[in-house]
Amino acid sequence: IERGFNEQEDMTEKMKRFVSDASHELRTPLAAIHGYAELYTMWRNMPGEQERADDSIAHIKASSERMTELVE
Repeated sequence: IERGFNEQEDMTEKMKRFVSDASHELRTPLAAIHGYAELYTMWRNMPGEQERADDSIAHIKASSERMTELVE
């Protein structure tokens, strides 16, 4: 019984570590997506800022592709 309990604790610890690592890996692209979406919102209607708005969309696309790679 004690061995089974110890194995269960070990599995629980491994699962917690996995979830923590996955959360950390997803946080960076999510922060980038959020930040560049806000920049896009600011720049999209400003005269002369279309290129910066387009750059924001490119960063959003790249970050979302990175997230897709992480979860596949």
